[in-house]
Amino acid sequence: MKEAEAATSVLAQTRSFLRSMKMVVWAFVGIRKSSASQQDLVTVKPVHIVVAGLVVAACFVAALALLVNWIVAK
Repeated sequence: MKEAEAATSVLAQTRSFLRSMKMVVWAFVGIRKSSASQQDLVTVKPVHIVVAGLVVAACFVAALALLVNWIVAK
């Protein structure tokens, strides 16, 4: 029975992190419904939001660097 509870806990944490990623990406884009935002703020953990923000920011910087290298190479 403990294995099922542990699996459920891991699944819930994964869903929470994925929800945090979605929330952060929409925040970067600037499109977000206030009702969905309020619901997400209640359900996600602040640590997940911070980690998701760092991951999205790093991906954004890497994409910009690749774009600049591609443009300069031509």
